[in-house]
Amino acid sequence: VEYNNYIYQSEVTTTFHEVQPPGYQNESNSFLGLIPSLISGLIPGGGAILPFMNVPIVGNLLSVLSNNTPTDSSRGEFEEVVAYKNQLALLEAERVEINHMLSEINKRTRAANLLIGKLDFVNKISVNPNIKPSIIKEMLLDYYSNALMLEDGKTFTIKDISILNSKLGEIPQLKSDVSIRIAQYNIKKADLKKLHNKLKSTDHGIEALYPLMKQYEQQELSISDEVNSLESKVDSLSIHQVSDYQSSIQEVYLKYLELINNNFTLETNTEANSKFILYEVKIYLRDSSAGFNLDPDSKTHLYKALKIKINTYGGFGLITSIGIQGSTFKNKIQSYYINSDGVIGAEDKDKFIPFVSSLFNLSYQLSSSFTPALSIGIGIPLSNKDVLDNLAFIIGPSVIVGKSKNLILTGGIIFSKVQRLSRNLQIGDIINVGIGEIPTAGKFDYGYTFGISYNIGNR
Repeated sequence: VEYNNYIYQSEVTTTFHEVQPPGYQNESNSFLGLIPSLISGLIPGGGAILPFMNVPIVGNLLSVLSNNTPTDSSRGEFEEVVAYKNQLALLEAERVEINHMLSEINKRTRAANLLIGKLDFVNKISVNPNIKPSIIKEMLLDYYSNALMLEDGKTFTIKDISILNSKLGEIPQLKSDVSIRIAQYNIKKADLKKLHNKLKSTDHGIEALYPLMKQYEQQELSISDEVNSLESKVDSLSIHQVSDYQSSIQEVYLKYLELINNNFTLETNTEANSKFILYEVKIYLRDSSAGFNLDPDSKTHLYKALKIKINTYGGFGLITSIGIQGSTFKNKIQSYYINSDGVIGAEDKDKFIPFVSSLFNLSYQLSSSFTPALSIGIGIPLSNKDVLDNLAFIIGPSVIVGKSKNLILTGGIIFSKVQRLSRNLQIGDIINVGIGEIPTAGKFDYGYTFGISYNIGNR
């Protein structure tokens, strides 16, 4: 659950219980209502400050010449074509370098603008209750990435402060260097124009070059305007009269460290020395009048109070339960009779026999949702009482289920004395008992059982 510790502060009281804490079932187990709604926001300080120079026609001309340089001098003056190609390559390389320098000026100027600006935006967005903390962190990390010129996947360390300070101090020199490069670009462009005019009268024999040269002539004016506009913008570029950004970088670096180490969660550490731990949490709204750096002991308005019960894992427990078992024995349960011919006969009793069970369940909690147990207990039959002993013995594995751990599912083996023929008598034997009873005796038999019981006590 996200928890904005810039807005809230909490007081946690911990109590330990060996049995279920009273009344916990009616308490909330989550911070519902604490998560603010999601809104979008914009971080000020900067897109690109200078445009990039893009002259695609030059690259297209160079591409055609690179793949189609003539080898037959009778088809034109080979030297003019090669010179034209080389001049295009120089012009294209100059354009790429200028764009690289412009990109670097953009990044450094944007970083300088963010660093020397006030941090009011950061402070305000941090305590905005309408923005989820995860969104706040994402927005501010983007803000700090621009201010500290962080590359993707990299982090800013204390040793990077002096490196960044040096880079920002080089902005005026970069501005001067790019102005020189633009002037050099104009010179190379003028040389290209001369060769272009000369090549027009050359039978170079490259069909694809004719429309491109014509397109270049049509766009020459716009290319010149683009370069002149760029040159004007570089000259008018406002450079902050700051020689040392060290203190600004340090201030933003501290904010950055604070943010990356803030996981926006409420944490409390407790040694699990009892079966149940109950956390009583009181969440307070911080006092906004105290400013951004709030007094950690400030308690003004109680925002929410809740209780959270934790079941600890790994401990043994003994649970007493009462329930119902359905059982069946390996051998048929029968009652005996003697017919008119004195032959012993048998009648099958119910195959499935219900028992009222009382179990002791030795449990070990592996997780919040899975608690196995070994169950041992007794059962009293609800049917076939005439042939079953009054007491059966049950043993088998169990699983304790339910949010409150009150239901136990048990499967296993059941043992009980069952009335069987004695004196080596068999069904079908002829016997004369007169007015006596058929000789039977209680003999242990076993079967299988499965049932459900309810927790009536923990230890």
